[in-house]
Amino acid sequence: MALAVFASVAAWGQEAVRMSQAGDQAAEARSEAARRLGNENLRLGLTRWSFSAGTGVEVNDNLRLTATDTQQDVILRPEVRARMRWPVSEMNSLNLALGAGYLFYLQHADYSRPFITPGTDVAFDLYVGDFRIDLHDRVSLSSANYEDPNLTGKGDYQALENALGVGAVWDLNKVVVKAGFDHLNYMSLGSSIRVPDRVTESFYTSVGYSIKSDMVVGLDLGGALVDYSPVTGSYAAAAGTQWNAGPFFETRLSRHVRFRSKVGYTGFNLDTSSVPPRSDSFTGPYFQMEVTHALNQYFDHGLSCGRNQYLAYSGTMVDTYYARWQANWKLIRETRISTSFSYLQGTAGFAGSETYDRYGPGVSLSRDFLKNKLSSSLRWQYYWRESDLAGRDYKVNIVSLNLMYNF
Repeated sequence: MALAVFASVAAWGQEAVRMSQAGDQAAEARSEAARRLGNENLRLGLTRWSFSAGTGVEVNDNLRLTATDTQQDVILRPEVRARMRWPVSEMNSLNLALGAGYLFYLQHADYSRPFITPGTDVAFDLYVGDFRIDLHDRVSLSSANYEDPNLTGKGDYQALENALGVGAVWDLNKVVVKAGFDHLNYMSLGSSIRVPDRVTESFYTSVGYSIKSDMVVGLDLGGALVDYSPVTGSYAAAAGTQWNAGPFFETRLSRHVRFRSKVGYTGFNLDTSSVPPRSDSFTGPYFQMEVTHALNQYFDHGLSCGRNQYLAYSGTMVDTYYARWQANWKLIRETRISTSFSYLQGTAGFAGSETYDRYGPGVSLSRDFLKNKLSSSLRWQYYWRESDLAGRDYKVNIVSLNLMYNF
């Protein structure tokens, strides 16, 4: 499952791409865990375990993301994590990652709820010749309403997502082929957010060719079948199909600069027999571009931008343009500083064809202590949303302090 935290507006239009990226990230995380097997906390038979626990404190000055009558609170966030690796053979392994905790709202106790951290999954990595096969089940229980730019006026947002699937990579040296399938279940759990439960069958494939060292060109293809299970008081939703196709290109422009891009078309076909009349199809271009620049050992930064279209839970289109810049500073020994700024412009068909702009500057500081046993981070994030619909503007500050101890 893609562990990006979407709220009640569920972007299944790009699920194929998200599934592929989530699989790559999970594989990289497991490779890193394998390199650190000497730091495990416990061995049970052939399995190797590592454990960590921590807590966080968050101050939020607009819990419900409203223009007026804002709510503030201090939120405590204890959590535990565990990771297991079972090297079944020299090349193949079973991997388990667990992370869970609880959000305690000190003033608004009715918002308190459990969460499951992104990255929680069970996966079996299988290598057969030139093939790497990833069998997985990924789950998340997310609670951060401000991570969905379409959501306003809700403070008890929570969404459960689970994906069971398989991904494969066929490495032919000059040519790399990737393909996968995921069965995704989505369920909203917030008492004030009742949207239809969703089942998505997502397919993706890509073929990349290395023209020369550090230069790859290829083609992405994807599709999805989606169906909804209406719940009492929920919005009407149209089932349908989605497809996307387009080339991608990545290269190293210089020793310090890397460039990635993809363009293409995506299309939607909706079954409107059970919902009010609306356009039953849409086809439009998408693009994504990213430039990263590692100036020296003290500073690196990156800029990404693009256009995405996806379907909201009600079966209406959401069209977004975005840009994000992030810089990493290593000016103080053993301290990492990150600064970022994001901009998003969206047009959504729900709630009366809304158009909005959202700005988001942020700063974070992180440092490890006790020979990397204790990790800490301090983060500030600000979002300013302006809408052409009354009552859907907001401003929110989120300040958080997190500590995690690796046993």
